Amino acid sequence: MDNQAQPISELREKFFKKLDEDGPPDSNGFHPVDVARIKNQDDWLSRFLEHNDFRLDESLKMLWDTCEWRRKFGTNDITLDNIRRDYLEDGVCYSYGHDKDGKKLFIVKSKLHTKGSRDFSELQRCVVYWFERLEREGNGSQISIFFDMAEAGLSNLDMEFTKYLIGLFKCYYPHFLNLIIIYEMPWVLNAAFNIIKSWLPAKAVPKIKFVKKSNIKEYVDLNVALKSWGGKSEYSFKFIPEDQVNGAVTNGKVDNNKKVHFAENSPMTEQPTSGFGDQTKNEEKMISIEPDVLVFNKEGNEVVGTITLKNITSDKCLSYKIKTTSPEKFRVRPSTGILMSSQQCVITVVLQPGFNLRGLLHNDRFLVMCLPMKDTQMTTQELAEFWKTVGKGAEQHRLVCREGSYDNVEILKSNSNYSISSSSVSDRSLEGLFSKILRPHSLLTNFVMDDTSANSCDDVFVYIADTTAAGMLVLDGTSDRSWRVTHSSMFPNPDSMTYRIGEDIFELPDGIIGLGFSANLGTVYFNPLASDRLFSVPTSALQAGTPPFGEQLPVSFIGRKSSQGPALTVDTKDDSIIFSPLTETAIAAWHPMSNNQRILAYNPEQLQFVAELKFIDRDRGNLWMLSTKFQKFFLRKVDARQSNIRIMRLRPQLHTSHNGQYDFPNVIYNNNTYGHKI
Repeated sequence: MDNQAQPISELREKFFKKLDEDGPPDSNGFHPVDVARIKNQDDWLSRFLEHNDFRLDESLKMLWDTCEWRRKFGTNDITLDNIRRDYLEDGVCYSYGHDKDGKKLFIVKSKLHTKGSRDFSELQRCVVYWFERLEREGNGSQISIFFDMAEAGLSNLDMEFTKYLIGLFKCYYPHFLNLIIIYEMPWVLNAAFNIIKSWLPAKAVPKIKFVKKSNIKEYVDLNVALKSWGGKSEYSFKFIPEDQVNGAVTNGKVDNNKKVHFAENSPMTEQPTSGFGDQTKNEEKMISIEPDVLVFNKEGNEVVGTITLKNITSDKCLSYKIKTTSPEKFRVRPSTGILMSSQQCVITVVLQPGFNLRGLLHNDRFLVMCLPMKDTQMTTQELAEFWKTVGKGAEQHRLVCREGSYDNVEILKSNSNYSISSSSVSDRSLEGLFSKILRPHSLLTNFVMDDTSANSCDDVFVYIADTTAAGMLVLDGTSDRSWRVTHSSMFPNPDSMTYRIGEDIFELPDGIIGLGFSANLGTVYFNPLASDRLFSVPTSALQAGTPPFGEQLPVSFIGRKSSQGPALTVDTKDDSIIFSPLTETAIAAWHPMSNNQRILAYNPEQLQFVAELKFIDRDRGNLWMLSTKFQKFFLRKVDARQSNIRIMRLRPQLHTSHNGQYDFPNVIYNNNTYGHKI
């Protein structure tokens, strides 16, 4: 607390000075419980400072806004008697277990929730109930939010609910978030995740961890992880009221002490993992420990963990001592010693031969104790007697253990041997070519090939849509090079994420997907799925490589469609843009130069969610299309008795129209808004 005592005092002083001078935001004032916390709980104020990197003015604003929100929301008054008990019992949100940092897990079971299925204001109150409860149970220690997205689909995506959760961590529960663990995220939600990530502060983004059964052990011990996650725990959620789990709640904190036996058969009361040290919160610590979790990694033939102890006092000599719950498993060197003022030392903990690291760390703990001493010349026997005499008053720090990631390092090494050969494009591995420009959740959905200046099969450019990472990948077949370009127009538009096809309404937050190439104009047309707008970019700009820092890709907005749609192509005969608006279940054409607009085909049954359009020159200019009824699949309304996927051909009339364009049967001229220019 040496470094934090002054800023905490300043923050407290500034808050009450502002309260005296400006008064509370409204006549109701702040809740007495919150005012008392500010007066008496240094650890709460410390969290505001840490959350804002010790910027005092920002910490004060957040503290003030938090107290105002808590009064208006009624946070201190939420009890089991005034919230929806059925929401707590249905298992959408609950607390279970802890991560490998020893932080409690707050589980969100995504497949059990659909947007609009619950009263949102009551759902908000239930989440706040859990946050308040977890704060009490952990005495303010951080938590990790665990999104269990197994078997979830787009119908389970609730952006408003997710934004609310993030807002709580961001605005009203400072320094409360440890990790965001996302389990088995479906690929169809990748684009939504990119939007969610933009809501997070920059320093919170690295906290996001994507896990599957194969790597969940990196963040959750397999003894804690549920069997459905690939772990060993058979836990099944059942809501248990707080007083039945922890006993009485006193002064806003839970008396959840439990017995843990360390070596020498001396039972000691283990405080919650957030305490790490002082028996009294307001006492100043004498020793610091870095890191505050003992992480084990493989070094040669040994499994080793290290911590650094430092005497942080300016005038005291300290004796330290380290105990473990499992002395038969671990060798601690040195386990005792003396630290002069400001001196530090490294402690090495080695797993004994014959013990397997996996599965052993769940219940293993280390206790670091220290005492001030005057005689620095004590013998080993005198030091042992010293500890027996006054050891009960020692400062105590408890460390949890976690397994390091040495296995993952080896896996990464074994999978990183990508090579780019000099063979033709068709023989090369896309994974190798794009390994440096793909993003963790890239989804390559569409491509067009530019062979306008080709002298050989290799002499081509390929433009590829990365839908969920919102960008375009460019492959230069001549030089075996690839690069990535991006632009704000390639991202999904939040206002266009809802679609209607007949009676079906669904949400799909996907970025760039439709690509059309005009060789005559040297232009690539594109559109995000979640947008009704069409854009273009010159092929010369795409072929020039990634724009220099500070420069933007020269993208042009060329027009707006009547509704969203993934399919896009260009008629090679006249450079008309062909697309399929989803709501209208139609195929439409628009010539951007003349603004000539036509509906080529309309069928509310056969043209549901046209995913692909393609002109085949060698097939006498016929337009081929793929319709999928995709909305039925992710809404889980597929009728196997119906035709759900169709490959169709639209034949033009054999003669051409007066304006030189191919005519299709039942063409409607100038009676729609397709391609309406802005």
